[in-house]
Amino acid sequence: MAKPEGWKSAADILAAVLPDLASGERLREYRVWEVWEAAVGSVVARKAQPSKIQRGRLFVTVSNSAYLQEMQFYKAKIRDAVNQQLSEPLVTDIFFTLGRVTGMNLRPETPPRRPLPPFYDIASPQSGRPELDAAFESLLAARRRRLKEEKDEER
Repeated sequence: MAKPEGWKSAADILAAVLPDLASGERLREYRVWEVWEAAVGSVVARKAQPSKIQRGRLFVTVSNSAYLQEMQFYKAKIRDAVNQQLSEPLVTDIFFTLGRVTGMNLRPETPPRRPLPPFYDIASPQSGRPELDAAFESLLAARRRRLKEEKDEER
């Protein structure tokens, strides 16, 4: 169906009303925020985050000056890692600025877990009160017996 004379398409109207609407290339550049943590790792992502991108130049806010200096040395590697995650060379240069890094939707960092000692190596705590110390020792002895019985049943 032909459009009546004087009518404009929705794309023409949107372009006139919203001249700064992001183009397809700009939308591809905005994917930097999606891939940032995967490209640089969670440790770096907690201390440095992209703040804006303009014509292939990525501006990254870094939390402290020492880290900013260190990141200067890895600028090319970071650029290559981001472009690899984007599957196209959209980032041509990176500029680091000092500033406050606010929390992005990063996975919470879990502290490393220490392995527990074998149950038989655990000593009962000493409280200095003989009746309480005897109660703890009795509990540990009972638990050790039950664990030994369960282990014997499995065989």
